[in-house]
Amino acid sequence: MPVQCDFCSAPDPVACYRAKEFGITSSEQVFPDTPVYNIGGLDHVATDDIHPIRGFGTMAHPLWLACSQCSAFIDARNLDGLLEHCVTRSQREGMLPTNLPPQNIRHFYRDFFSAFFHYLQAREPYAK
Repeated sequence: MPVQCDFCSAPDPVACYRAKEFGITSSEQVFPDTPVYNIGGLDHVATDDIHPIRGFGTMAHPLWLACSQCSAFIDARNLDGLLEHCVTRSQREGMLPTNLPPQNIRHFYRDFFSAFFHYLQAREPYAK
């Protein structure tokens, strides 16, 4: 399988970003003594804090590959630009479920990318 951008699925990533692992979840899905953090209304925890039975959350790997367009938005810390680029490209390429309203898709991308920006640690060139 060809390597692609983790944000918009475009081919030929040019950058690799390191972020602290995180899980998007709710307080019901973690152990009672687990700290639940909030970024602009989004609850999240460290991935190792997800409850093994009740927790499912959206888990994020610490390495993220980005194409030249996405990396430009990330480097500029332009969440809105990254969001619009990814949603537009995904819709154009037919990669999004047709039964979900566009506002739900944008909401998911915004939450996930907000957490990514919060935990972003470093950028490196992608070595093929």
